[in-house]
Amino acid sequence: RTAVGAADREARPRAPEPRPGRTAAGTVSAQSMLAVLARLDDQRDGAFAAGDRALLDQVYAAGSAPLVADRARLAAMVAAGVHANGLALTVRRVDVVAVSATGVRLRVADELSSYALVRRDGSTVQRRPARPLTTWTIRLVRTGGGDDGWRIAAIARA
Repeated sequence: RTAVGAADREARPRAPEPRPGRTAAGTVSAQSMLAVLARLDDQRDGAFAAGDRALLDQVYAAGSAPLVADRARLAAMVAAGVHANGLALTVRRVDVVAVSATGVRLRVADELSSYALVRRDGSTVQRRPARPLTTWTIRLVRTGGGDDGWRIAAIARA
């Protein structure tokens, strides 16, 4: 599950936020995008915990490079008979960089917890180390209405 880390975000001084932008579906702000990213991260974490690649379709835009990459990672894990246990992404900061009628580009700082690859019987195959705070540029596209209508189209290290 994804922990948002609200206390950490509130404790850090921040530059003034840019004014919210608008898409065809409404207003976009750093706060609204934080909620969207938390939902998408939870769904991605769930896909890797359950070994269910269909859940990735609720996270990524169809045919996107991050979808293809995560499907390959998940397929390798399923083939090896393992799933992720304890995987959690903590979003520390979200800044809205650009807004268009169909999507938004964000600058996101997050951390990844350490986690284990475990077999169905619960035995640990491998422990993976945590990833420190890293900044990304993420492009989200609209695929429907409401917070459920966002999908990740691209991710690049900032």
